[in-house]
Amino acid sequence: MHCRQRRESRWTSASARSFGTTPPPWAGETIDLASWETRVAQLGGWVAELNGEPVGVMTIDARGYIDLAFVLPSCAGRGIGARLLSACAARAADLGATTLSAHASLVARPFFEAQGWHVEAEEIVERRGVPLQRFRMTGPLRTDR
Repeated sequence: MHCRQRRESRWTSASARSFGTTPPPWAGETIDLASWETRVAQLGGWVAELNGEPVGVMTIDARGYIDLAFVLPSCAGRGIGARLLSACAARAADLGATTLSAHASLVARPFFEAQGWHVEAEEIVERRGVPLQRFRMTGPLRTDR
C-alpha cells in the first residue's frame, strides 16, 4: 500500500464513486459535479492505493481541517487511515497550521480518538431530511507516523 498526493487532473467526478460503494440515502443518487469540483479544488489530498486500486482518501485545507476521510471497510485496521492522516498533518504543518480538526462521523470517531484526538462537541446535522450524528474533533499536529 502506498499513499500518493492527489493530482488535480485525476480528481474527477469518477473519483467520488471510484471506491465501488453504494452511496447512503442521505447522499443522494447524483453528484453535483460543479460543487464537488469547487470543494476539492481548495483541498490538498492523498489517495491510498493497494495493488493500483484506491482504498482510501483524505483531504485537508490550509487551516488543518480534515474535510474528507474514507478507507474502504475491507481495508480497515491496516494503518491506511493513519498513513493518510500523517500525510495530511505534514501538509498542514507546511502551511502553518498548529492543530488539526474534523467533523467525524460515528464510524470515524474511534479512528480519530485512537490517533489522540478528542471530541469538542457532538452535533446533529440534517442531510436530505436525514438527521446524522457527528462530532467536532481536534487533534495534535503530529507528523511522526
